[in-house]
Amino acid sequence: LRILLPAVVGRDLVEKLMACSPHYIRCIKPNENKRPKDFDSERVHHQVEYLGLRENIRVRRAGFAYRRAFAKFLHRYAVLTKETWPRWTKDVRQGVEWILRSVGLDSSHYQLGKTKVFIKAPETLFLLEEQRERRFNIYARVIQRAFKKYFAQRQRERQKSEAVSLVHGKKQRRKYSLNRCFACDYIGLDSKPGLQNLIGRREKVVFAETVKKYDRRFKVARRDLILTSKALYLIGRERVKRPIWYSWQDPNYQEVVKRKIEFDQIGDVTLSPLQDDFVVIHLKNDYDSLLEIVFKTEFLCAFAKQYRATFNRDLPVRFLNSCEFRVKKLAWGGGGVRTVKFVEGSVTNQAVLTTSGKTLTVTIGPGMPADSRPVQRVIPTMTRAPPRPAAVVRPPAPARTAPPPPVTTIFHPRGSIRAPPPPSEPAPPNQP
Repeated sequence: LRILLPAVVGRDLVEKLMACSPHYIRCIKPNENKRPKDFDSERVHHQVEYLGLRENIRVRRAGFAYRRAFAKFLHRYAVLTKETWPRWTKDVRQGVEWILRSVGLDSSHYQLGKTKVFIKAPETLFLLEEQRERRFNIYARVIQRAFKKYFAQRQRERQKSEAVSLVHGKKQRRKYSLNRCFACDYIGLDSKPGLQNLIGRREKVVFAETVKKYDRRFKVARRDLILTSKALYLIGRERVKRPIWYSWQDPNYQEVVKRKIEFDQIGDVTLSPLQDDFVVIHLKNDYDSLLEIVFKTEFLCAFAKQYRATFNRDLPVRFLNSCEFRVKKLAWGGGGVRTVKFVEGSVTNQAVLTTSGKTLTVTIGPGMPADSRPVQRVIPTMTRAPPRPAAVVRPPAPARTAPPPPVTTIFHPRGSIRAPPPPSEPAPPNQP
């Protein structure tokens, strides 16, 4: 039993080694005393001789130090050419030859054996690795572009459906407003630092557009409407008195916040059932605002989303043919109430405004039916691709002859163990 047990253990070890690609590490024992910086020259020379280190170094100096089986080389560098990626159905040797010719390597820099490819200079291997990384970088950008396009299209369709749900069956639509994409920023805040300084640093801009604001006498004034995650801003411009000697450098107008409306001050929002662009924002304890917003549906959708995220309830929206709103109270007079009426006529899509005392009448032609919906674009769902069948590759032949069957360990009277014989060829280096 004592004699057979090492043989069985050795046979199992050999079977495990033959099933994988082991990498050998040569260890040299400098002395018998286990002391640092103490080298026995005769002992070290003997170990260098029987470990085959000199032969290994000669092979490295002669060249073709890197070797890799055809199947492993093809699997790693198949991405370098379109013919071998993602699948190569021909012989693996032909695939390796095609890759090496495609990258422009000279035939003197490599050799092909029966089962392995041998590369002479490390620079050649570095070139292959660099081209492989570049190819993966290109494919990664293609995947990123596809993901961004898919999620952008899905977000666009979701925004359209949310906007339609707010006005569906309640308000007529314009022909070109159903299928348009939402841009959110129609002012160009990135190129206007003056407007950005008027908004809080921690406030995210959700919508921005230049609108028309109507006062107590229904006079028009342009305002920059900016909707953030916390408030609604109406920004105008005022003339600034500057000295004459530097007025040519700076403009005489600067941006000023005309009105800031917090979300908790808003009572409801009123629109007409026609296709006009008028929006009335009613406040609880302050005067109201009559605005003409071209992209009203997009503004209403963004406003309702922020309102719900803040108060966890829907934004009150009304659709009326006639609406009353309060105007600002001046120092010399009372605030008062104004009325805006919406009438459907036979005119064009442009609204015609007529005033009569404290009443503003908006006449506009008929638009698309209130139950109109945008054209739904079919977005392909991203599903996991089925696994591709593996290419038929013949298993490579063993790189070296099989070692002889293990023998029992022989203990010498001096207590030392005879060193194992060196391998038949130098061991391959560790490669990535």
